[in-house]
Amino acid sequence: MRQIGQIGERARHASLVVLLALALAACGDGEDPGVQQSNVGTTSPPAGTSTPPNTATSPGTNTAPTISGTPSAQAAVGQTYTFKPLASDRDGDALAFSIGNRPAWSTFNPTTGQLSGMPSTANVGTYKGVTIIATAGGISVMLQPFDIQVIDTGGPTVGTPTPTNTPPSIGGTPAPQALVDQVYTFSPSASDPDGDALTFSIANMPSWATFNTATGRLTGTPTAANVGTYTAVSITVTAGGQSKALQPFNIQVVDNGAKSVTLSWMPPTENEDGTALLNLAGYRIRYGNQAGDHPNVITLNNPGLTTYVVEGLVPNDYYFVMMAYNVDGVRSALSNEALFDLN
Repeated sequence: MRQIGQIGERARHASLVVLLALALAACGDGEDPGVQQSNVGTTSPPAGTSTPPNTATSPGTNTAPTISGTPSAQAAVGQTYTFKPLASDRDGDALAFSIGNRPAWSTFNPTTGQLSGMPSTANVGTYKGVTIIATAGGISVMLQPFDIQVIDTGGPTVGTPTPTNTPPSIGGTPAPQALVDQVYTFSPSASDPDGDALTFSIANMPSWATFNTATGRLTGTPTAANVGTYTAVSITVTAGGQSKALQPFNIQVVDNGAKSVTLSWMPPTENEDGTALLNLAGYRIRYGNQAGDHPNVITLNNPGLTTYVVEGLVPNDYYFVMMAYNVDGVRSALSNEALFDLN
């Protein structure tokens, strides 16, 4: 369950009762993988408090996959037409594709979602309402239906196609602000309809950041010395010798926000097998500005804590999860995600 934290006077403070009755598993290691584990305790919110992130043993929510892309509206006689949508599933479930109203001159790959074919003069006309559907974890989403018009340009005939290379596509909306001593990260979405390998480059990269040329991921943790605005940052994707740039963007590094969030929780008292928990070591708080993405980590090596204030937050949405761990590094599952609107 996600929930909105209460914002206090002048919208400067938010509080959350997490109620972590987290049970620890009997085995495991001390690494924090950044993803939810399988061993979960139970919670029960007391009267008079807002409902906390739920750490009960209910099944996790399955998020629908996403699918996007802009297919070409025309196909030329004697030339290869191809389109492959960009699709992903946040839960990591395997993707499968299906198609409706497929043109008779084309083929479709249910594993990649690629539609391709070479129409002949007999195929001149308009093929309406083509739909491509992505399915993952039992949930399906459909790309906006599209039409393909086959035209005869009087060019090469079937069997002697002129090779064409379509430019790649790139998209995404980077956060406009980065907070001092907190992780900033942005990864664009990119694809190439021809299936060529993607590489990335960046211009005007902030000095406090690093860039991955294989994934396009920009990340870094600015310090107080980096406060200011970094303008015209531009990320470009290249595939098959053709390039496409993301709209240039600015990143403002902010030293201190006027908002804070208070997290409160009930400490766990027993292990998953029902035995008393006698070696609790502490807690970890993870948070970020997008659902399911929590790059900022606070480790609390004090099992006696039941509350913590996260300060210096700029106006934004914040998504929090928590976990507990014992002296052997055995972890509880992450709590369910809680949303705070500090705008």
